[in-house]
Amino acid sequence: MATGVRKLGVWLGLVVPEDAGANEAIEVTEVVDVVTADEETNVTHIDFKRPAPEPESEKIVWVQPEKYADAKVIGEHYLSNVPVVVDLSSMSTPDAKRLVDFSAGLTFGTLGKLERVTKNVFLLTPLGMSVSEMDRDRIANTPKG
Repeated sequence: MATGVRKLGVWLGLVVPEDAGANEAIEVTEVVDVVTADEETNVTHIDFKRPAPEPESEKIVWVQPEKYADAKVIGEHYLSNVPVVVDLSSMSTPDAKRLVDFSAGLTFGTLGKLERVTKNVFLLTPLGMSVSEMDRDRIANTPKG
């Protein structure tokens, strides 16, 4: 049994075969690059910047999805650099959880913000956009349904 498992490990490349010349010395011919902890590493940083919104596009979209497939509408508005209020009160609990996960991934991936306004209402704010306290209060106090 152990032999079969070992052969499988060799075949998958996880185990070095016993006859692979374990006693042979390895000769180093050239050292290409060595990085130590003391040296400064070269890290690539990507700045994620969206164009500044035009004055007429500064609005807030209210979406009340009924099924998970409505996530596309939320994503389209959000990626158009428009803050989106998502009211999950008319969704089933499993779909609502999936939509919150989708929203979290969308905002995290684009460096935006996801905020819970009330128990079933979330605000997705794209990078570079802000929502005033007056608008937040209005969102929190808007009757649902």
